[in-house]
Amino acid sequence: GATIPRICRPLIGKPLAPRFREASLFHDRICSNAKTAEDRLLADAVFLALLARNGVPLWKRWAMWAAVRAYGLFVWPLQRRRK
Repeated sequence: GATIPRICRPLIGKPLAPRFREASLFHDRICSNAKTAEDRLLADAVFLALLARNGVPLWKRWAMWAAVRAYGLFVWPLQRRRK
């Protein structure tokens, strides 16, 4: 499912909502194999495209995409250095 903070769930939705499942699955799979920032960018682009394909409203998919991009830009590089 999607990683949605509890405080955001009333606005965004439940992590296991059917509209989010495919996008979350593919995003997580690509990210688990990501070695570069470009790999993360691709994963985030796939996530955004699959949210659109599954009918997630524009404002919601941009909010979710912004969250995964922020993670990819700021948190993921730090985690990669620790390994």
